[in-house]
Amino acid sequence: MANNKKLIKITFGTPLERFVAFLIDTAILFLFLAIVGSTINTILSQIPAYRNFEYSTFFLGSIVSGLYFMTMLHFHETTIGKKIMGLKVVRSDHKRIGPSRIFAREGLGKTACNLSLGLGYLWIIFDKKGQGLHDKIAGTVVVKHS
Repeated sequence: MANNKKLIKITFGTPLERFVAFLIDTAILFLFLAIVGSTINTILSQIPAYRNFEYSTFFLGSIVSGLYFMTMLHFHETTIGKKIMGLKVVRSDHKRIGPSRIFAREGLGKTACNLSLGLGYLWIIFDKKGQGLHDKIAGTVVVKHS
């Protein structure tokens, strides 16, 4: 019997490609928050408890950013920036990521990266699979979209 399995070459996203994708996503989020966020902030500022919340814009930005990344990865395995750069996020065994891994990557993992003052992201440069701390925590890799 012949083995009909195809060999698929996996190419990991480079640190530069990932960084450019991040910049694109950041620009999209910035524009969205500048337009929609200021309107939402104005509406929410009518609520006394919210008005006294000193970091309301940061809080709103964090929520919108988290929802953007989690939603895009859940439905598309990629973000707009990663799509433009030809990248997608998959499990370390190259299967589709599910909600628990998405939360581990985007919620827990990126929080750990930020708390390490960005060192968790720099890990991408030195890791042979290009995994950052958030990828290691979630068991994910960023690969070239085939």
